[in-house]
Amino acid sequence: MTLDAAAKTGSVDVVIDTKSVDTGSELFNGHIQGEDFLDTAQYPTATFRSNSVKFDGDRPVSITGDLTLKGVTKPVTLTVTSFKHART
Repeated sequence: MTLDAAAKTGSVDVVIDTKSVDTGSELFNGHIQGEDFLDTAQYPTATFRSNSVKFDGDRPVSITGDLTLKGVTKPVTLTVTSFKHART
């Protein structure tokens, strides 16, 4: 994630290892990683790439972008409910 609060711009680019999804249950993990859900054997990653970030003051409140899961890309809007940052 990159963020410029003064310019009210930002971007998010996330790659998720779908095999890392852990429900706390080995049985359910096996089911959710199977063909009926995440199909981690064929689709080992999911991605989210932002198109825009909406701000309220200097705080991001929503991020619109494209989520790709199992080879299918759809637009989604994520609501930011908590935000803390530190300078790097």
